Formats: sequence, C-alpha cells, structure tokens
Amino acid sequence: MHDDLGVHAVDDASPGDGFAVSLERFASALSPSEHTILIAALNAATEPWMRMAARPVEELLEPEEAQLLDHLVKRPPVKEHEH
Repeated sequence: MHDDLGVHAVDDASPGDGFAVSLERFASALSPSEHTILIAALNAATEPWMRMAARPVEELLEPEEAQLLDHLVKRPPVKEHEH
C-alpha cells in the first residue's frame, strides 16, 4: 500500500510526514473499491510531473528508451577545453 500512496518513512518527521502516516492509517481501513477511489482522488490532486515521477519507469518508457536513458545518465561529464 505504501507504493500506491507514495508514502515513505522518514526518520526526522515533518508535518507532511504526519499527514502521510494519518493518510496511510485511513487508507488501510478502506475497502478495495474505496482505496481505488482514494488513489484516484490523490492522483487528480497531484501535479502532472509529480504523478509521472511516482510511476515506475517501465510504465512510461519502452525498454529501449529506458536503456538509452540509463546510458545517458551514466555518461561521464564532458570536460571543457581551455583556450
């Protein structure tokens, strides 16, 4: 369930973490259909970039695209030449 709600435990709790814990407790008492509705409501209230960032890369990219992205991220930085 943590993955669905994007809730992650943090040692130094902030006010947002308290909300996340309360939301997790609330969600754990819901029926499967109510849980689905809650997830849909939370997703609708989340900014598009945040929704995309929370999704697994496999849902967003084809395997070849994910492999290319991994290659680009691992590429060493290019050193600039002095003039």
